[in-house]
Amino acid sequence: MKYDLEFFRPYNRASWPLNSLLEDVFSQTNGHATDGASKAFAPVCEINEDEGHYYVSADLPGVKKEDVKVELNDGYLTVSGERKSETKKDERNFHLRETSYGRFSRSFKIGEGIEGDKIEARFQDGVLQLQIPKSQAKKPRQIKIN
Repeated sequence: MKYDLEFFRPYNRASWPLNSLLEDVFSQTNGHATDGASKAFAPVCEINEDEGHYYVSADLPGVKKEDVKVELNDGYLTVSGERKSETKKDERNFHLRETSYGRFSRSFKIGEGIEGDKIEARFQDGVLQLQIPKSQAKKPRQIKIN
């Protein structure tokens, strides 16, 4: 079974010159800032497909459903939101804090051939799951030989 692996293209902001400049300024080790401050939260995503659908899964631990937004706009599927920090007074001194908070946004360029008005989204146990149906025109069909 052949799948259109070029369907989703991550919208890679890392290629922007400003991002590479910021990475130089805030050097990081193992995904965490060396000064002990945590880096910005970015959800981990998985994308796969079968004959009829594309599936996107985004890990959003500690994010509430009402703080997540999914948009399909101008050929881009964007998952955005915010993981909010708990603001409670704590008398303890932290020696290491790796939990990251803040706004996030992940965008993927979507090729043609989906039914955007039939996308289904489900949020359960900190995981956002999207089911994106392929359009009938995109599905392969067998042609009978006479």
